[in-house]
Amino acid sequence: MIGARARLGMSAEDLMPSTKAKRPKRNAEKKDRRRRLDNALDEGLEETFPASDVVAVTEPAPTPPGNNQHRE
Repeated sequence: MIGARARLGMSAEDLMPSTKAKRPKRNAEKKDRRRRLDNALDEGLEETFPASDVVAVTEPAPTPPGNNQHRE
């Protein structure tokens, strides 16, 4: 039995665009994000050297409302 695609002369790629075309852009975005993170870490290290504290690019999550107990 011949499928509808074959009768119309269409390939699977004609009907469903490949995700491979999106991969280079996604990979470039990941590399750019990684490069920016590395640069931020390097800058933080340069600004705090020499020091005993470890450099952190991210901030801790906010505490939930009503949970204002301080640890001692």
